[in-house]
Amino acid sequence: MLKKLCNKLGIELWFSAHLAYGFVQLVFILIVMPAFVAERTGSFANAGLAMGFFGVAGLAAPIIGLLADKYKAHRLALFSLV
Repeated sequence: MLKKLCNKLGIELWFSAHLAYGFVQLVFILIVMPAFVAERTGSFANAGLAMGFFGVAGLAAPIIGLLADKYKAHRLALFSLV
């Protein structure tokens, strides 16, 4: 049934992984992360900083990817995630 629906819509079934990741990134993290950081640190300012860093990382990701492609530094970009 799901495969028929995907074929009818012209999408592949593996796109559901991207849908799940998008849901987690855009909904779950935005709700849970501030409360988690505030509970751990006792400061809502730290929660705001954590959300700010999360946003900056999202904006920097395409630039880092572009630089990794340009200079063939994919391993360095992946290592920097650690």
